[in-house]
Amino acid sequence: MKAIMLSYHWKHTAIIYDSSYIFFDYAGKNLVQDFRLDGEMARPYDIPFDPSKVRDYYDLLDEAKANARVFVIFCNAEILRDILWRAYETGFTDGDFVFITMELFPSDWLGYYREFLRGDGKDAGVTKAYESVLILTLRHLDNPEYLIFAEEVKRIAAQDFNYVFGDEEVNYFITAFYDSVIYLTIAINKTLEEGGNLSDGYTLARKLWNSSFPGITGIVAVDALGNRIADFDLIDMMSPTTRQFQRVGSFLGATLTYKPLTGKDIVWPNGLPMDVPRCGFKDELCITNTDPLENLKIIAGTTVAVLVLLAVAGVAGAFFYRKMKLESEIWKMSWLLTRDQIQMRKGRANDSFLSKSMLTVQTGEENSSLFERHVFTKTAICKGLTVAVRHLHLKTMDLNREVMVEFTEMQRLHHKNLAMFVGVCQDPEFRVVVMEYCPRGSLQDILENSSIDLDYSFRYSLIWDIVQGMLYLQGSSVGYHGRLSSTNCLIDSHFQLKLTDYGLHTLYMMDRKEEMKGANGTCFNTYKLLWVAPEHLRESHEYMKGSKKGDVYSFAIILQEITLRSPPFDDCTLTVDELLEKLKNPNTEIFRPKIPVDIFDKGLGYLMKECWCESPNERLTFPEIQEKVRNLRVGRSTNIMDNLLQRMSQYADNLETLVTERTEAYLDEKKRAEELLYRLIPSSVAKQLQLGNSVAPESYSCVTIYFSDIVEFTNLSATSTPIQVVEFLNQLYTAFDTTISNYDVYKVETIGDAYMVVSGLPIRNDNQHSREIANMSLHIRSVASNFRIAHRPDEKLRIRIGIHSGPVCAGVVGVKMPRYCLFGDTVNTASRMESNSMPLRIHMSSSTKSILDQFEGYEFEERGEIEIKGKGKMTTYWLNGRRS
Repeated sequence: MKAIMLSYHWKHTAIIYDSSYIFFDYAGKNLVQDFRLDGEMARPYDIPFDPSKVRDYYDLLDEAKANARVFVIFCNAEILRDILWRAYETGFTDGDFVFITMELFPSDWLGYYREFLRGDGKDAGVTKAYESVLILTLRHLDNPEYLIFAEEVKRIAAQDFNYVFGDEEVNYFITAFYDSVIYLTIAINKTLEEGGNLSDGYTLARKLWNSSFPGITGIVAVDALGNRIADFDLIDMMSPTTRQFQRVGSFLGATLTYKPLTGKDIVWPNGLPMDVPRCGFKDELCITNTDPLENLKIIAGTTVAVLVLLAVAGVAGAFFYRKMKLESEIWKMSWLLTRDQIQMRKGRANDSFLSKSMLTVQTGEENSSLFERHVFTKTAICKGLTVAVRHLHLKTMDLNREVMVEFTEMQRLHHKNLAMFVGVCQDPEFRVVVMEYCPRGSLQDILENSSIDLDYSFRYSLIWDIVQGMLYLQGSSVGYHGRLSSTNCLIDSHFQLKLTDYGLHTLYMMDRKEEMKGANGTCFNTYKLLWVAPEHLRESHEYMKGSKKGDVYSFAIILQEITLRSPPFDDCTLTVDELLEKLKNPNTEIFRPKIPVDIFDKGLGYLMKECWCESPNERLTFPEIQEKVRNLRVGRSTNIMDNLLQRMSQYADNLETLVTERTEAYLDEKKRAEELLYRLIPSSVAKQLQLGNSVAPESYSCVTIYFSDIVEFTNLSATSTPIQVVEFLNQLYTAFDTTISNYDVYKVETIGDAYMVVSGLPIRNDNQHSREIANMSLHIRSVASNFRIAHRPDEKLRIRIGIHSGPVCAGVVGVKMPRYCLFGDTVNTASRMESNSMPLRIHMSSSTKSILDQFEGYEFEERGEIEIKGKGKMTTYWLNGRRS
């Protein structure tokens, strides 16, 4: 649009657009923003309108007339016709005005801009107005490559999809899709030539950014953000008689230039319209008074005005220079980071608390419930520095000019009490804002950490840092903070307080909208709204804005936190939702945190009250706050480091005590964790895992395995409640666990009513394993026979026991929940001994008996040959007892 305007020597424009339709609203606002930041164009006149609320389109035209002769109009074809009819009726079609509109391509969607005849009596007037209309449309393609491509598209459409194009052209977006495939092909070939990774989609997509390539539509230009710069044609009506239109010029995206077509001049009704009328927009450049004395006065006044203008010219020049410098910085986009520049630090230990403290809040759903949450911010390495990373909820990040200006303004802010803005990454899988990292956490952390002794000099230093940061911020182009709270006041490694999460109002509003969608229309954490001024609480959360006076209210809440060393409204029993409702609708009494009568500093109490007034106009400004704080801290050191050095010894003592307490707690917790681990895995194996060693599977030539289960457990479970079954098994296995602790055995696992124990591993014990299992089995049988089921006191517990000896392999299986498991046929045989046993009897294989024969005192009974599943016939024995 700028290239077309300058080609015809136009710089003054009125941009009229339908704000009720998102497409036109977006186009109008962006064009206004672009022209305002462009040094060559005059400031455009912005005229948004809602067709449903406009009584007479003449009002729009009359407003535009006072500022321009070139009207850029964004609306659908029907509304454009109504506007042009009013332009004809009110004398705007005599050749002094130009109407530029946009029709990307003909469609039923927005109407046909070049087909305006309706047969309603307005046709002649609208035709006259169209003599002053220029239509901007996507380039009409006629190159040989496109014509061949279009014929092929029509052929395939008819052959494969039974769709006949007729006289219509192939849609522009079909060719654009084809160009995108060419783009991908070139990017893949380049990546292969450079030895790159084709699975790295991020790098692949950026291969042709800020370059051009030959496409089916001609040379395709791609800007620095990966957006295609389209080609456009300018269309003009050749004759009011034939009402035929012709191309009169073309804009080439590859070169960003506009060229009028040779031999295709625009047919103006009265010659090329002037940018500015000869007498100015308000006849201010023409002298019509013939009185010599009056003329002399006018000349004298004009001379003075010229001198004043010359004086102002220097200021205007400086302003223009700064504006051009800002424009250069915007398009340089030095704040834009790539994904490769941000290396996330792994593990929770490398994260930092956004607020290291735990917020304990009563929620609105249940007064007695507590909402506890640790809020972490991720950290990363960027440009060699440790930085804080804030992830955005945005699915897409629209880098329009408004957002880019905000990023540039943020990058220009530098103050000792502001956390530095590092940049932003718009990677589809990694949309983040990167800020300076402050390792000592937030002000809220400091206040809630009881191990840090905050004397009043220290507190005044914190207050002073906040005031200094806010003075700078409110005096900058950012204007206000908008999200000031104790969690957004960070402490760096030098104990300097820095404000963060400021600025980027447009981006954060879009992010908040996306966050609200994910929360089903509610805020994830309403607790953070306790710092927001009442006038902003009354706004929708989604569109909540800040203000300078709102920052003063937020400062008052932080002042209460610092002074009383307690969270906002800490003494209030209401839920957060109830608190917010009272703040939004105060009724007769203004609701604020209570200030104790015995507050340590009355001056700070008065300062709070002056800062949280209900009326924003009655609140102090930050320059006034600075003066009051300066008077309150007379006689106190203004340097936070001085205060820290004075208390160095005291802090050392506090930290030493704290470290001792934490060490003892850690050792106690470590001991409990080890005890629990040793119950899950043999201690010898667990110690190897703790040392980071891998535990290789190991073979054992002979061990003895014990299995037992509960007779008729299925029937017992079916006639008992789940709670009764769990309590019964817990009592039984606790008794068994106590029993086996007297023997050299290892409990492998319990599955339902099955209980498995082994001896002879992981520590070998020669042939003692069979004796240990035999003695344990007799002991467990005795315990089981005397066990009473709590919910079935009249029933007697009966178990079956089977034992077998043989070789096994053992090892640790799994990583997340490692288990020490046994493998081999010996395990299966031991299980068969148990399943073929009888109630309250110990069934054993011949291999176990042959080992036990080495030891005296055991009483055996041969059971004889029985059929064992998977083993055939086996001679087995009963272990009946042991002689003392």
